[in-house]
Amino acid sequence: MQWILLAVVGGAFVIVCVAAVMTHLRNFRKLEAQMRVLGEKFGLELTVPEATMLGLYRRNPTLYGRYRGREMAIAPKGYGLDNTRQTDMAIKVATRAPSGLRFTMAKQKALAKLGQVGRLKYTPTGDAEFDRLFSIRSSDPEAVAAFFGRERQRVFEKDWSEGNGFLELKGSALTYLEFGLPYDEKKRVVIEHMAERVCDLAEELDIFRP
Repeated sequence: MQWILLAVVGGAFVIVCVAAVMTHLRNFRKLEAQMRVLGEKFGLELTVPEATMLGLYRRNPTLYGRYRGREMAIAPKGYGLDNTRQTDMAIKVATRAPSGLRFTMAKQKALAKLGQVGRLKYTPTGDAEFDRLFSIRSSDPEAVAAFFGRERQRVFEKDWSEGNGFLELKGSALTYLEFGLPYDEKKRVVIEHMAERVCDLAEELDIFRP
């Protein structure tokens, strides 16, 4: 009886493992296809890491190159041990802002993702409605609040509404983190839209050029 129980448990474990591997490979193929479209859209080079564990495990693909005259990378964001848990997509664009200037910005409902903001200070813009929707923290509240003036606030309220992540300027690099990976066209279109918005903002940050 004990051997039968062990056999059943062992068989169930194997089935679960096989199902997990098949799901991973299926999602990888979906993501690779959407990343390939993104690469063609922005003229970025697609890198597909080699499979490991006899082809059963694949690290997610990444994109890198230049777009609109700036270095740009689009890649899954890694968490946990060896960055193996990848659940969000990062869009990273180079800026000419001073390396010491830093800020984070997110919709109020996404603040749970803003875990590490260092010693950044809460930065209200002075517009109560905008501050109700977005939260900004920065290393220079006065300068950053002035940057996010009325005109730029309206742009964020209109053009950044599709995204559901948060924005960070750190070390002269502007990074937008969108929650979830683009396994389908709908999510890929959101990534495309937000990538353009990040590039727009990177150009506007040139006013801080040292």
